[in-house]
Amino acid sequence: MAEVPRYTLDASVAVKWRLRDEEQAERAAAVLADFSESRIDLAAPSHLRLEVASSILKAYRRRRITFDAAARSMAEVSEWGITLIDASAVETFRLSTALGCSFYDAAYLQVAESTGQPLLSADAKLRAAVGTRFPHFLWLLDYRSPS
Repeated sequence: MAEVPRYTLDASVAVKWRLRDEEQAERAAAVLADFSESRIDLAAPSHLRLEVASSILKAYRRRRITFDAAARSMAEVSEWGITLIDASAVETFRLSTALGCSFYDAAYLQVAESTGQPLLSADAKLRAAVGTRFPHFLWLLDYRSPS
């Protein structure tokens, strides 16, 4: 039996599962379908849920979604079953300073680096910051389903 591909998930992808008007939402939905069908495995830093919830709140405040839709989305975030990993603060700091990205973005990079998994991201700003200096970066549009 073939090993299931494993990825570190960035919030920029996960938020598209709940905010379907986002760019690349269809591609993100394919990732969710693959995860739901156990074709891939996903891990993320433990702050993923808070970052996604913050984006949902922002969408609600901008009237992109209703209060009820936001509340349902918040509840569903906790039920995804993604493996959450506490990022090393020291290593996250190292990556943040070396690559010039935010500390929270560097936490995703740190989890990807420590697990040897590609970081699956749709964050164009992070992509520009890391360029080719982070070999584990996988742009969402380059994701290919294993099915």
